[in-house]
Amino acid sequence: MTTVSESRSAPVTDLRRRLGLQGQQVLTVTHLSGKINGESFRGHGVGKVNFLAGTSESEIVFNNFPLSFNPVACASWKCKQHPPKPGPDRILSYYQEATIEYTRGARGLIYTTGDVRGVDAGISMCFNVFNGDYDGPVNVTRVLPWEVNYELVAENRYRITSVRQFEAEGTLVEARWNGFFVIHDGPTLPNCAVKFDQESFQWLNPTKDGKAHYKESLRLQTISL
Repeated sequence: MTTVSESRSAPVTDLRRRLGLQGQQVLTVTHLSGKINGESFRGHGVGKVNFLAGTSESEIVFNNFPLSFNPVACASWKCKQHPPKPGPDRILSYYQEATIEYTRGARGLIYTTGDVRGVDAGISMCFNVFNGDYDGPVNVTRVLPWEVNYELVAENRYRITSVRQFEAEGTLVEARWNGFFVIHDGPTLPNCAVKFDQESFQWLNPTKDGKAHYKESLRLQTISL
């Protein structure tokens, strides 16, 4: 006799198979929009993260994008989850806000928000907005490893801090992230940090069809503080 839990798990397993998700992989569908240096943009993409294996891959297509900026200049263009016991059964729903201030090699201030909602079967929807100004080099050749720290300051609210550096046109640029992170649905997390190492990235703006294309591959590690 088939149990209720077995009947529910069958379509979930089938959906994960059709999406190409394996083991502990989590898929995020991302929507991005905003205005940088007075120019509006909009994009969408997908990413797959496996926290146990420490891997992340994502790809985004923009309908247009300002030539005076580069998504790589934010070091991490999307929200990323970091549960202490990651997996398809522990999708967090959360909201975050942060300011990105360029303090070395460039000038500018960008305000960003991110709203991530768990759907089902290890799938989440992510809505990100970036607004602000940037005055600096845009041809990024290397992104240095960086760390994002999460400090619990209330029942479900965390302080976010990060210093990120990249090399562009012979200049070392530094960006400082400061903001907060609020869990809507999910367990309270301990103080932790996520370490990122960008293995590869590709940025084409514009491509031959007039659209911009961003692709990246990351290694990551979550540690308790």
